[in-house]
Amino acid sequence: MAGITLVTFDIDGTICRMKREGEARPPLHLRSFSHAFSKCFSIDASIDEVAHHGCTDPLILMKVLLARGYDKQLVIDKLPAMKEAMVEFAREHEEEAAEGMELLPGVRELLEALKGREDVCVGLVTGNLEEIAWGKMRRLGVEHLFSQPHFGGFGSDFCSLSVEDPAFDRGELVKIACKRRREMKPDVPIVRRFHIGDAPADVRAAELGGAEAIGVLTGTFGAEELSQAAPSCKVRD
Repeated sequence: MAGITLVTFDIDGTICRMKREGEARPPLHLRSFSHAFSKCFSIDASIDEVAHHGCTDPLILMKVLLARGYDKQLVIDKLPAMKEAMVEFAREHEEEAAEGMELLPGVRELLEALKGREDVCVGLVTGNLEEIAWGKMRRLGVEHLFSQPHFGGFGSDFCSLSVEDPAFDRGELVKIACKRRREMKPDVPIVRRFHIGDAPADVRAAELGGAEAIGVLTGTFGAEELSQAAPSCKVRD
């Protein structure tokens, strides 16, 4: 094979979204944050207390606790325990991973089309912790449509410990995904890279990570916001 095109997807707002109505409780991922806050800090907290769209899971944990006045070093010291608490909770309730979530229209068809191409390799780049990310894909019925062995860049892979610029962390995840794929298939060159996401942090991360940015209008951001974040971004409905 002469080379492959690498395509990575954000998850929340890009592959799937929260159902708009009819659900009695928040999705498992959101509950895993609350579990971590309760277990590690003995507080009842929600990520909705802060603006978090585009942030990685570790940065979200930090933002909530810093907004509540906790010492930054204490929060940093407890990050590993909080991430482990999230994963443990998600693992214990794995059958609920897609509860309150739904695939966005056209996602399954796109993944199926990409899976059918030998010159394309498909992975994830997401702020989700890795085990939580693949749990969502499994329960949403699309895990098998990603390239095998699975690869990607996840919130569990890197954290700058700075809540000021979430795109920087995501840019590192774009690089990590590419590096992992190269290590898996060192004899097959990557000739082109795309990263697809719905938030300004996603498209800017693509540029920071050396990939071409594709912004999709499936989340809360419009075409102008995506283009401002990454001038080279291609915006799609």
